[in-house]
Amino acid sequence: MPWPARLVRSLHAELERIANHLDTMVKLTEAAGLAVATARFGLHKERVLRLTGQLCGSRFGRGVVVPGGVHALPALAPPALDGALAGLHRAIASDWRAAMATPSFLDRLRGTGPLSPDLARAHGALGPIGKASGCTADARYERPYDAYTSLGLGQPPDQADGDAMARTHVRGAEIGQSFHLLGQVVEELRALPADGLLCLPVPEDLTGEGVGWAEAAQGEVLHLLRCDRGRVVRCVPRSASFHNLVLFHEVFAGDILTDFPFIEASFGLSIAGVAV
Repeated sequence: MPWPARLVRSLHAELERIANHLDTMVKLTEAAGLAVATARFGLHKERVLRLTGQLCGSRFGRGVVVPGGVHALPALAPPALDGALAGLHRAIASDWRAAMATPSFLDRLRGTGPLSPDLARAHGALGPIGKASGCTADARYERPYDAYTSLGLGQPPDQADGDAMARTHVRGAEIGQSFHLLGQVVEELRALPADGLLCLPVPEDLTGEGVGWAEAAQGEVLHLLRCDRGRVVRCVPRSASFHNLVLFHEVFAGDILTDFPFIEASFGLSIAGVAV
């Protein structure tokens, strides 16, 4: 795949990661009754989605990825994109620090819904759930793809307590990492020619099957795709939510009823992803 396409795909993947982690923080602060924090993180998520819409015309990045590459380069020039990302990073980091310094919020996260490292490793827990329990599985490190083959990822989050607090710390660290990666992507985009190759032709008679993967906000997503003479005849997805769901009931021992929304939010499971 052309390098410009790899950059664009990684750009949108990291923006989606930030938006998803902010959504989790919205739910956690709402469960704690922190109305101002809930509004602030909701605002930040909306700003990320609007920036995505400015880049490609869709708040959810739809239409960016096409067979063989991407549809187009970002609609915002690199200097404008860099400025927007810097402003977002400052605002999010400030509000995240404030939330994580609020005693009433921390009291609801600390020790809530712990997942033991042994169980997490035995099951192969994915994403923030696994990383919060000492499992560092991340496809961007283990099987790099797109621009992650050359971008400086830095060290993965180091957490092992396995509770809602650890899962929140992982998401906070990943947001910082995402902005770091986005800064690198913007610098690469500055050097690209405006008429660079974005998409390779796909043979009309393409026949066969393959497996693809990506590290989504909740963990690794797998897809098996089978084609017959250029037509997709079977697509089998496996979301991180589907893989992690079985661990959800394991973390409730000793918790009280009002801990449920914190555990649910910190797990970040997608019912749509499980239903798939």
